[in-house]
Amino acid sequence: MVRKALRRAAVIDATGYTVSTLYRKIREKKFPPPTKLDPDGQAVLWWEDEILAVQSGTWKPSDTEAAA
Repeated sequence: MVRKALRRAAVIDATGYTVSTLYRKIREKKFPPPTKLDPDGQAVLWWEDEILAVQSGTWKPSDTEAAA
């Protein structure tokens, strides 16, 4: 399966969240954390299938932790 990667702007567009709401939900483990593209974490992405799972109510924090 090929996974589609989304940058933060696309996640904001897809969810309607503000940046602060997005990161608050990540801290609360209600939204998947981003995948770091560099060691400093300055470039990150989210997987589209995880965003769709959040929107459908099927995403659980263990889903992302198991994939890592």
